[in-house]
Amino acid sequence: MEKIGLALSGGGARSLCQIGVIKVLEKEGIGIDVITGTSMGAIIGAIYSFTKNAEFLEEAILRFASEKNVKKIERIFSRFKKGGFIKRVSNGLKNLSLFIYDSFKTGLFSSETVIERVEKYFKKEFYFEDAK
Repeated sequence: MEKIGLALSGGGARSLCQIGVIKVLEKEGIGIDVITGTSMGAIIGAIYSFTKNAEFLEEAILRFASEKNVKKIERIFSRFKKGGFIKRVSNGLKNLSLFIYDSFKTGLFSSETVIERVEKYFKKEFYFEDAK
């Protein structure tokens, strides 16, 4: 019998579109036997492997999104509202480049933050053998 594997990419917020793929596979009754990922794709894959529930996955990831990081992004783009057009674009690009640099340097979520959030939202420790 053939098995189906799913490889999920990294890419921060861009990785979230992969939840839609998982939802469609689930809706069509296509089971995923093996799931792997990198960066945010690994987080998505890990949560799905423990729950096998795409709706729960989507809800958990949306809760997982840090209010702190959302505010940081809003601050960057709010600077587009100040000054003339050229100044707004210049300020926005400068701040966006600093945010991107900072995100690549440290990641949007630190590893400690990921662990804290997983424990907070799932209220238990996970072990590899518990994956479905």
